[in-house]
Amino acid sequence: MPVRSVVSWNTLLQAYTLFKKMEEARDLFLCMPYRDVSTWNTMISGNAVAGHCAEAQTCFKSMPEMDVVSFTAMMKAFGEAGDLQGAQKVFDSSPAKNIVCWSAMVTAYAQRGHLEDAKCLFDRMPEWNTVFFEYMAEWSTVSCNALLTAYSKSRHLEAAIQMFDAIAYRNVGSWNSLLAAYADNGSLENSAKVFAMIPDRDPVSWSSMITAYARSGRCNEATKTTQLMQLQGFALDSIAFLGILNACKQRGLLREAYSYLGLMVAEHGMEASAEHYGAVIDALAGSGLLGCAEELAASLPLGLDAAGCASLLGACRIHWDVSLGRRVAQRMSSSSPALYVTLSNAYSS
Repeated sequence: MPVRSVVSWNTLLQAYTLFKKMEEARDLFLCMPYRDVSTWNTMISGNAVAGHCAEAQTCFKSMPEMDVVSFTAMMKAFGEAGDLQGAQKVFDSSPAKNIVCWSAMVTAYAQRGHLEDAKCLFDRMPEWNTVFFEYMAEWSTVSCNALLTAYSKSRHLEAAIQMFDAIAYRNVGSWNSLLAAYADNGSLENSAKVFAMIPDRDPVSWSSMITAYARSGRCNEATKTTQLMQLQGFALDSIAFLGILNACKQRGLLREAYSYLGLMVAEHGMEASAEHYGAVIDALAGSGLLGCAEELAASLPLGLDAAGCASLLGACRIHWDVSLGRRVAQRMSSSSPALYVTLSNAYSS
């Protein structure tokens, strides 16, 4: 290229930051004969995505001039780093705030579980109820989904429903969050209704419904939903596998549990977590096959997690196998008071 404009330099810089090659981006930045506000914004955003909040802040403070994109990028950097106070200071100091700027601040609060702050800020958004452009609507949906998810995880069902109803342009994430909100509050029938209404289900939709059925002891529905998920061309993910393994555990379907665990590891090439193995061990222990449960637990490289150990010890108590309870407790790499209480109950009952 005989003549390189600032646009050309910025394009290459954006390519480096897109692939998180920040060392190359910094070298290029220092070599650039001229820089504009877009150049600086690219460096701030790139450092934010790469988790380099301090570097992003250095760029921000060094900027000869700033625009709303600069402030928004710096807010996102603080938000990703969990520094909500820093993000709020940048937000307050921004002379002009567009829908993207408001959305970034709302999302930062919502993703960190600060529901009241997020809700208060969301209600102050001047554009949230008057969307003129599709671009603005997309960002408004992102903010709403973040807040909806936060309400769902905190079990604020009514607030989650109100937020869902307020979303003008819903996407699959909106529907999934509402499904999870109902499921987390034990409203399985409403979860199923929402699932049936989702226009374009994704793997999260299916996994959430499988998990909801399994948690409620509706194992037949969990199994059928798993089969339908596969028939629809979706591959089971780790969450779906955990849901169906828990369903097998509750029904005592040992052969099926082993089959799904093998399918997950051997055919799908996925790494089973302690929770996945724990579900199978629970199924074995619940069926009285404590020796098999102990053997599987002993074969795990990292051993059972605290919840798995507690479950196995509880099974020892039910089946009066105190010697196995001792062995499980002795193999624990780290002590947990709850586990030892379970073990002591095996002796005192």
